[in-house]
Amino acid sequence: GISQLLTSRFDLNDKYFGAKRFEFIHEAILSIEEKPIFGTGPGNFVYASKKYSSNPNFWSESSHNIFFDLLSENGILATIPFITLIILILIKAEKNLFYFLFVALLLNFQTDYTHRIYLFYFLLFVLLAMCYREDESNS
Repeated sequence: GISQLLTSRFDLNDKYFGAKRFEFIHEAILSIEEKPIFGTGPGNFVYASKKYSSNPNFWSESSHNIFFDLLSENGILATIPFITLIILILIKAEKNLFYFLFVALLLNFQTDYTHRIYLFYFLLFVLLAMCYREDESNS
């Protein structure tokens, strides 16, 4: 029937645990190799995915990883300050509830496209601000 037609025509019967996330990361890596400095442009991972996909009928709008998305779309020049900020926060932050929520959300952003949802991305920075404390001994 229709189900058989769709699964054979669009290769829909290929389901596995990783949900092709390694394929998306591979596409991101190829995109980064092609345009390492400035990337493909914000929100343009979809074009890299279509270009490098091993199946022309299967592409994604995100690599499902915030760092690979940032590298492939915005390049090294945008990714280095972002990673530096994250590392600084992880080192200097007060280890409270907001810190652990920040870490949990950041971990989620490594395996899902939820960083594309602006409210979640905004929440990451709100949590970042809530857990960060300047060293008061220097003032």
